[in-house]
Amino acid sequence: MTSKFAFNPFVLFPLNIAVLFLLVYTADTFILNANFYEQAVANSGLNWETVLLNTSPKLKLLLYTASVLLLLLKYSLIALLIYTTFYLNEIKVSYQSIFRIVCLAELVFLIPAAIKVAWFIIYPPTGLDQWAAFYPLSIHSVFSGSSIPAAITYPLQLLNAFELIYILMLSYLFYKLLKNDFDQMIKIVLISYLPGLFVWTLIASYFTVMLNPS
Repeated sequence: MTSKFAFNPFVLFPLNIAVLFLLVYTADTFILNANFYEQAVANSGLNWETVLLNTSPKLKLLLYTASVLLLLLKYSLIALLIYTTFYLNEIKVSYQSIFRIVCLAELVFLIPAAIKVAWFIIYPPTGLDQWAAFYPLSIHSVFSGSSIPAAITYPLQLLNAFELIYILMLSYLFYKLLKNDFDQMIKIVLISYLPGLFVWTLIASYFTVMLNPS
């Protein structure tokens, strides 16, 4: 009974959100605070309106709300893609079970977020670009000292060890749930998750270029 409660999606999803918001709060308090933006103004020539906008409580509340909705949409779409692939392969599994496993596997991505916060608490960033570009154990980190075009920054960040761990964790959890062939589970996860990730990468890269064409 306890394990069923612990792995309930109505517990796992709020847990993801709670840990994420704890990391965001820690970053806002110790890293991206008013002093940070004040230094950013001095170093980059930004104006105080930018500082006030980024530190506005109303804006932060709006961003937090949007983040929850986007995460819910992300988890739901990933679960739907995997559910559709299982259905096409004539493997019976409920959408709720898939959503639960997606929520559990998504906890993996809180690890690099925690590493990022811890790193910049010890080594404070000199600007927003340094904060945004940091992603541990990614291909992007290899070229951190180089000038990288905005269009490929996000794709290089996505090529990281945690994406691989995520895929393997999804496959293993489905293997444990369905008692099916592990190789088949990896295949189903790959052909359902990777196309969705590719489309998302194109969209994110497009908006990155639109907002920062340099």
